Amino acid sequence: MAETSEKEIINDIEERLKKLDLKESDFQKEDKTPGVKAPGHDKVVNVIRDYWDEKHPFIPVYSAHGIDYVGRKTSQGLIELAVEVDSSSWRVRDSCMKLADIRAKDKIWIYVTNSETAEENFEDALRDIDIILRIRNEPKETFGNFVAFLKTRNPKDFKKVIIC
Repeated sequence: MAETSEKEIINDIEERLKKLDLKESDFQKEDKTPGVKAPGHDKVVNVIRDYWDEKHPFIPVYSAHGIDYVGRKTSQGLIELAVEVDSSSWRVRDSCMKLADIRAKDKIWIYVTNSETAEENFEDALRDIDIILRIRNEPKETFGNFVAFLKTRNPKDFKKVIIC
């Protein structure tokens, strides 16, 4: 199996997110129990899981350390990909800290929302992420790649920001 470059992983996930069709109902939580996610959250995680399974089909574990998705090449191997998906921008600090605290080559935060203020919330979240990373003062060599995506029902609102 050919080695997948870090840049290729990010680009492949970007393309899959762009193609993902989200409907109004994907943002409605049927179950209001804390911790239960809206269907849009699970759709995004499943897109990433399906992508990783195509590349490394033998790994049955999809989450670790409270992170929405982790991708490993072997069952006991290093975490190659760590992904946090949030449907509300107020959770960004927690998600960023989880991603910052885990060793992974590629770290992705995805804001999937139906909010009318999606772009403004995304920009605010990016400022919060920048503050956290400046406080940590960790070099990219040890931190890894960190990319943020904005995904809404409207394909025109899709954004990708390379943080480091």
